Amino acid sequence: MDFQSIALPTELRRQPYKDGKSIKIFKKQSIFRYCFKVYDLYLCPALNLIIDIGNTSTKVAIFDNKNIIEATTDKLENIAKKIQKINETQQIKHCIISSVVSDTGAFLTACQKHFPTILLSSETPIPISNLYQTPKTLGNDRVACAVALHTQFQNENSLSIDLGTCIKYDFVDEKGIYQGGAISPGMQMRFKSLDTFTNQLPLVQPAEFDNYIGKTTETSILSGVINGIKSEINGTIDQYNADYGQLNVVITGGDHKYFEKGLKNITFADSLLVLKGLNEILEYNTKN
Repeated sequence: MDFQSIALPTELRRQPYKDGKSIKIFKKQSIFRYCFKVYDLYLCPALNLIIDIGNTSTKVAIFDNKNIIEATTDKLENIAKKIQKINETQQIKHCIISSVVSDTGAFLTACQKHFPTILLSSETPIPISNLYQTPKTLGNDRVACAVALHTQFQNENSLSIDLGTCIKYDFVDEKGIYQGGAISPGMQMRFKSLDTFTNQLPLVQPAEFDNYIGKTTETSILSGVINGIKSEINGTIDQYNADYGQLNVVITGGDHKYFEKGLKNITFADSLLVLKGLNEILEYNTKN
């Protein structure tokens, strides 16, 4: 501990009387200032604020080092009030914003008024090597998943599967190199396309579906979409296993709950994988 940085102010040190005796000069305000300084430097956690702006919703999380202590999901227009409340109640040291929305200037400026803020881009340093040939078109969420994989499974081949608006596959090899992956239509996109591009098929709402044979038009669509995605994911995992041997597979994203039961060779599900990866990127940039 660097005690020089919190040395007692002069009025709190022992001051001699003219007769050679000494006493402590007691001033409440000075003591309070000193105590707050010690707390801020050594006791108050250096919290990170993570903001992930997606296509349909925005996630906000607070991390104490690598531990997530709070997370919420809301529409982007409601996030500004949450940021203001966080600023008033939490000791935020750094912030990172990841966005798939191009117009984030006003939101970034608002955050920068309260705390040092990084807007994640292809130019932001990350703790893994990136072999993607078009890094400027690589989604921030995919980068975050890759970084989270590497942090959790160092020296191991790992694959993340993000089931959201799109289904995104991202592979990090045992050397910590991001190799790339794949993108396919997400569950909602498949349901909507059947309704949009046909005259008679209805728009079906997502639901868990364990059967392969649909007995109605609605359950036939459910079977085709849900089981089609399961088969796609299982086939993709098999291909990676054939080429790279056994690997860790983590599923994440807002729709992953519909597919946990029907997938094989899944290491675990982690709905916070992107947020964890963004926190690792923030830590890497503020400590290096």
